[in-house]
Amino acid sequence: PCMCMGSSTNHVVRFDGLPLRLDGEGSCSYTLFTISKSITQSSEVKLHTGPCQDSEKYNQICMKAMEVTHGEYKLMLKDDMTAMIDREVLALPLQFAGMELVRYGGVMLQLKSDLGYVLTFTPQSNEFTITLLSSAASGHTFGLCGACGEEKVNVMSLRNGSTTTNQPAFISDWTTAAGGGACLPKAEAVCLPGVAMGCQT
Repeated sequence: PCMCMGSSTNHVVRFDGLPLRLDGEGSCSYTLFTISKSITQSSEVKLHTGPCQDSEKYNQICMKAMEVTHGEYKLMLKDDMTAMIDREVLALPLQFAGMELVRYGGVMLQLKSDLGYVLTFTPQSNEFTITLLSSAASGHTFGLCGACGEEKVNVMSLRNGSTTTNQPAFISDWTTAAGGGACLPKAEAVCLPGVAMGCQT
């Protein structure tokens, strides 16, 4: 199976092994993965990031939520380990509409989709994985995670279906501001003597 992983260093390693650095500041939303098998069978996974609450992680970006659109449903997996649909907190474990959602020990949420992928979200350590099972290979996948398969290695496909070799342009194409906030490219840290906070890059 192919795997796309996100880590606390704001890196995403795509299905084909290509590493990307997500360096937006503010409230950013990244489309990691979309899969469609037919008009009615489609799913999308977005990562929402924002400033960390913990002062020790000053100048870092934290994973706030994973947003999963599955058919007509929109699910939010949040960093407080709750899962919601339409602002209603779900009782877990849950099975419905081709999805299976489980919480493990208060640290990890796992969603299995009948479209052939498994998403895990571990907000405490700022990590996620999307594993594409072989049954999903028949579907068309797009987004920052790329595609699974030998012929798709290092191909960066934009929303409009064209391809690019420009990594910042590719990341920008799949990035939007989340929840009415602003998402800006990360400014280089300017370090002044005596101002240590925020200077560790």
